[in-house]
Amino acid sequence: MRNWFWFTTIIVATGCSHLALKPQNAVAEADADIRAHKIRIYLVGGRVPTAPGISPDVAAPYPRRYAGGPGCDDSNETDCEYARRYNERIADYLHKQ
Repeated sequence: MRNWFWFTTIIVATGCSHLALKPQNAVAEADADIRAHKIRIYLVGGRVPTAPGISPDVAAPYPRRYAGGPGCDDSNETDCEYARRYNERIADYLHKQ
């Protein structure tokens, strides 16, 4: 039982751990995902996440990934900037299709 407690504690504590997202890499990573045909949309925010840099109707059919972890209320500027740059590149690609 004690091991289960620590396992659960670790899982919950890491639920909001931030991915190593660097805004300067966002466009290159979006281009790599486009080439691999793995288009996704980055979200930021907590209870009501948003996808900066792309309109909801364009983003609707694509899988989502959280910048900063799902359910995190403390998305920081780096997460938001990465998501905006990545999503803008994806939006540009989709508008050309």
